[in-house]
Amino acid sequence: TLLFPIFNFFLLYDVITRKFSFRNHQEDLHLASMIILFTLIFYFFVIPHERFANVVFAITSSVSTSGITTYSSNIDLSLFFILLTIVGGSLISTSSGFKYTRIYILLKISYQEIYRLVKPINIIDKNLYNTETKIDDQDVKIAFLVFISFIISVFILSSILTLNNLTFENSFKLSILTLTNTVSSALYGMDSLSFFDLNNFTKISLILFMILGKIEIIAVIYLIKRFIFRE
Repeated sequence: TLLFPIFNFFLLYDVITRKFSFRNHQEDLHLASMIILFTLIFYFFVIPHERFANVVFAITSSVSTSGITTYSSNIDLSLFFILLTIVGGSLISTSSGFKYTRIYILLKISYQEIYRLVKPINIIDKNLYNTETKIDDQDVKIAFLVFISFIISVFILSSILTLNNLTFENSFKLSILTLTNTVSSALYGMDSLSFFDLNNFTKISLILFMILGKIEIIAVIYLIKRFIFRE
């Protein structure tokens, strides 16, 4: 069931109605490949003593931004799992995080801009996942805006949490987990954190940033532009 929040809403529908096509679900294919690749690397090279099911569960739990785990290794991989949580799942899914497609867009556009400086005559490929769908300027602006707003939100929330005597590492982790609506479990080295010890202002801040992370700041900006700054 952890796979459902990761992939596109329409994937299961297309499979049931026999309309599934790899061409129409390139993002899901990328996500599945990423999960399989990291699972194999970690199981065979990083934590070979851990059960295969636990490794799969930990990685899928991070990508789906659920945070639940059966991971019991003494090796601290919390930062890696937090990175997977930031990546998140499909753009059209229930998972939180930055979303894989937005990362893909930013990396591809950045690479193309660097490549253009080296060979300005070459034609730039703006296809999304090598399909007929084009990456337009609006897509790039939205992806960049979400990225910047995420960084700013992490900085603000981390600053608030450090005032509550949390270490920089724990405040940084908790900020990301809050914005991605992920459980602060042992998977991220946060199982010893007690929310009862936090003051009321910190608790309210966590609630507000959880809401902000779920609806995404891009939606908030759109609503402000729509209802406050309308002509």
